[in-house]
Amino acid sequence: MLVRRDRLTRAEATMVAAVEAGVPELATARDIVDEFHRMVSAMAPAPLRDWITRASASMLPAFGHGIAADQSAVLAALTEPWSNGTTERHI
Repeated sequence: MLVRRDRLTRAEATMVAAVEAGVPELATARDIVDEFHRMVSAMAPAPLRDWITRASASMLPAFGHGIAADQSAVLAALTEPWSNGTTERHI
């Protein structure tokens, strides 16, 4: 769920496709995770509210609720130029 599809080996991609075919909700959950990665990478806060709604109604409710509970910090992370990533990486 956390590895981008274009970084999967052929065997991994085949396995993921089979699992997602058997459990379509996993494909939706993976799309939600991918969308979150895109928002963070692009520092694009606009789709956050809709994303929280979709995540909270998916197989990832704790993820959606957690982001909603800390929405002001997430919005700051998506809009401010500062980062504490170096510090977090060492903790």
